[in-house]
Amino acid sequence: MCLSILTAYTRKKTKSGFITKTEANRWAVEIESQRNNSTLPTKDGIISEMFKEWYLVFKEP
Repeated sequence: MCLSILTAYTRKKTKSGFITKTEANRWAVEIESQRNNSTLPTKDGIISEMFKEWYLVFKEP
């Protein structure tokens, strides 16, 4: 918990990421494997196409 000195209110800190270190290591090994096998998707595109994809995924629904 975090106590704000100016307002005297408490707030909960939120955490993001992996729950355990083992889970993080498994993900890292998988990504490294994909990168080494050239199966990791890489996108080099036009900004307008990237924006359109981002909009459809995050803003439209």
